[in-house]
Amino acid sequence: MSMSLLGSYTTLSFAQQKKPILANGINPNSVKPNGNSKNNSKTTAKSGLVDPKTGKPMLVNEKTGLARTLNPKTHKPEIIDPVTGKVLHPDLKTGLVTAEDPKTHKLVTVDPETGEPATVNAKGLIVTTDQKTGKPETINPKTGLGTIDNPRTGQPETVDPVTGKVVKANAKTGLITITDPDTGKKEVVDPKTGAPLLADSKTGLVTTKNPTTGKTETIDPATGEPAKFDEKTGLVTTTNPKTGKSESFDPKTGEPATYNKNTGLVKTTNPKTGKTELIDPKTGEPLKADPATGLVTVENPKTHEMETVEPEDGELAKYDPKTGLITTTPEEGIKAEMKGETKKSEIFTKSGELVTVNSQTGLGQVTNPKTGKVELIDPKNGEMLKPDPKTGLVTTKDPTTGKAETVFPGTGTVASIDPKTGLIVVEVATSKTKLGTKAQGEKEETFDPKTGEPATYNKNTGLIKTTNPKTGKSELIDPKTGDVLQADSKTGLVTTFDLKTGQMETIYPETGTPATYDAKTGLVTVTEKTKDGLEVKKNAVSESFDAKTGEPATYNKTTGLVKTTNPKTGESVLVDPKTGKDLPVDPYTGLVTTTNPETGKMETICPGTGTLGTFNKKTGLITTTNPKTGKTETIDPNTGKVLKAGAKGSVTGEDDWEVPTT
Repeated sequence: MSMSLLGSYTTLSFAQQKKPILANGINPNSVKPNGNSKNNSKTTAKSGLVDPKTGKPMLVNEKTGLARTLNPKTHKPEIIDPVTGKVLHPDLKTGLVTAEDPKTHKLVTVDPETGEPATVNAKGLIVTTDQKTGKPETINPKTGLGTIDNPRTGQPETVDPVTGKVVKANAKTGLITITDPDTGKKEVVDPKTGAPLLADSKTGLVTTKNPTTGKTETIDPATGEPAKFDEKTGLVTTTNPKTGKSESFDPKTGEPATYNKNTGLVKTTNPKTGKTELIDPKTGEPLKADPATGLVTVENPKTHEMETVEPEDGELAKYDPKTGLITTTPEEGIKAEMKGETKKSEIFTKSGELVTVNSQTGLGQVTNPKTGKVELIDPKNGEMLKPDPKTGLVTTKDPTTGKAETVFPGTGTVASIDPKTGLIVVEVATSKTKLGTKAQGEKEETFDPKTGEPATYNKNTGLIKTTNPKTGKSELIDPKTGDVLQADSKTGLVTTFDLKTGQMETIYPETGTPATYDAKTGLVTVTEKTKDGLEVKKNAVSESFDAKTGEPATYNKTTGLVKTTNPKTGESVLVDPKTGKDLPVDPYTGLVTTTNPETGKMETICPGTGTLGTFNKKTGLITTTNPKTGKTETIDPNTGKVLKAGAKGSVTGEDDWEVPTT
């Protein structure tokens, strides 16, 4: 969200709507006079130091040596010299407080809102550190709001720097929605008074006047969008701001919900159990299914006759005592078939698991709720079919020819075992052709019979590449022994015997192909080869990976650094191959400072490109070189996005180039 949207709300003081909160969101009442607060911050209560105005202990920031408190009259934060007790006023131009650190006697600039060290960039924005994530944060001095990157989505968010709560303004309603990142709780705030608007206990909605139209509206606090409550269904209907589509939810739980006109019931999810529930809107209570049939009995709102409903699907259904299965009979489905459409009924188990029937084999696929594995069931008699422990296949009869055939539970289709590799082979039609005809437009998929995971056989290496279902990591298997080949702990490679060359070679498990390890860079490099595996292609593309993380990585000879991705944060990082550690990024410039291995001089590197970069103090932008195109690019260090030449601030796209092999 752009800061200009909040430009008219400069008088908003979030401190007025809360209890007094000090640095890092610490409540002064929770601070012990002779110890640290419960908050894991760099701010501590200094023994014997009390604010004479409030009588509360003052919190001293270890980085700056200055104290921070809250003025009881104005409810605004103040920076205090702990030695003299004097209030240090911020500069009118920058909005920062400049003072001498009592310990080091060096001048420091501090953001009065957070008490953290700060500077002002060329755009007039305050650059400081987010107290929770430790990452760079920019604060607009006009609005008092900060901008940080959400650690989950990577997208910039507007936050209250004092509380860390996410702040969003709605252009339609003129209201502000504040989200607590720790609890996820949302509240709608009046921008004029800064006071939260109370939600109705029944509907969960906030009633207010639209500043543009002057009409009274009901607002959903979760989205800040206009919403309506339906007395008949007990549901709230609003518009999803991202998709623009209408959505309904249960105001009691906030979970998505739908109303079925045929059954008169509401289908939603229990937030505690995660299971689907059917609720009677008349009573608001969930309906319990009959343990013998797995169905819910309810009065049809149209015919007033008692009928049974399948909880997971929410449609009218019938239970077959012979098979133990449930078949839904939705009125909408029947009407659709009468119109010539092909909407059909569905089959469920008593536990609510969907049964997907294959038209060729006549067998149904169903997920075992205890193991999570896909199994086969005969819908005619409800019998669960057990696969052969060696092949992983189920032997059954073709419903058309009566001949014996083997079926793979994972796909529910006819399959066979490759005698050479021992893998399950399934023919998959990519066009309207019959399976088993070897017609054009078909392909084969192979699976590990032990785990049911997708697996491929490499003719050059003679090994099988698959995935360990427990760890999620790639593994290499010797089909002769069935043993998993262990990778070297340092290089991440597996050493094996090449069937064609008769020589020992190293294989990378993630790709299942030959690879080499460079001890200098710590990278694994995989190069494409011809079908016979002996000659390298003329235009072969080499890919490099970090041996420790498995993430794609490139080595820059000029800087001597490795550019890769941090698997935990998803952000681009520069790694020193000598130490294996990520290099810290300057929060002000967005660059990494390092020593050139050849010249011995200090240089600044752009993490996004991995190449040399310079920071322009006047524009607040980074100038660097795109290693793919060789052209000069300008990058905004706050967003990491490339700016289009000649158009200030207009973004052309993310930094998604590829680095050629070095």
